[in-house]
Amino acid sequence: MKIHRRPSLATLLAIIALPLLAAPAHAPFGGLHGQQYGGNVAVGNGQVLVGEASAAALPGVVYVYGRAAGRWSEVARLSVSPVAGPPDGFGSSLDAGGDLAIVGAPRWEDGTGAAFV
Repeated sequence: MKIHRRPSLATLLAIIALPLLAAPAHAPFGGLHGQQYGGNVAVGNGQVLVGEASAAALPGVVYVYGRAAGRWSEVARLSVSPVAGPPDGFGSSLDAGGDLAIVGAPRWEDGTGAAFV
């Protein structure tokens, strides 16, 4: 005799909700494969900083998000160079506290490295 059980409501909710929980909270529009978005994050002064150090042939970027009316949105985008250039690793390391943030760029100036405040 075969016994067939119907899945419980909790099982069905887990199956439906699990992919939603695993989905990213935010991702940059038009991001490219290999950009390393989210490799480093920092929280300070009510904002979230998300590094995109870029393993590709582009300089890195740090995205700054703020929360207003219960929603997170991008409020600033930080980079060392506004034009495409060699990968500088900007955003490889991040720290924030109060109204200051420090961003590491280990490949800046052909590998000399720099920290930006």
